[in-house]
Amino acid sequence: MHHLDLVERWGNFELALFTNCLWIFPSSYILINSEKVILHLVEFADIRIYERSAFGFFFNIIMFFIDEGNLELAEHFFRKFENTLKIDSHQLYEQSFAIFLKDCIELMKNKYHNKKAYQSARNIINYFEFLGFHNKAKELAELLENI
Repeated sequence: MHHLDLVERWGNFELALFTNCLWIFPSSYILINSEKVILHLVEFADIRIYERSAFGFFFNIIMFFIDEGNLELAEHFFRKFENTLKIDSHQLYEQSFAIFLKDCIELMKNKYHNKKAYQSARNIINYFEFLGFHNKAKELAELLENI
């Protein structure tokens, strides 16, 4: 945290550290810095590496709050994601992941009593498995079962 606090304008290293290691930071630190990260990522979203970082940040932070059982913040960041980034028709991975996260949020809202959302989430896990993304499929299955 100390390094991140010292750097005025985060570059790829700082963004990657923050985005991929959310679990090491307190929620308050994540919330304080998330706006700065979003502004920076959106500013450079036309550059492919930053676009990937933007998707990664949103997916990771939404998953973090789903895993924490914090529906309010999971929904908050999902809405920010929808209002900030555009998924093109050729971005099947991103589209599938976004649908999965939306399904998880639906399941949290309905205390897991939404068969359509559950089946949709399972289909996406199976899709990732079919494509050979076995680790990602396992990660999503664990997240789904722990809601």
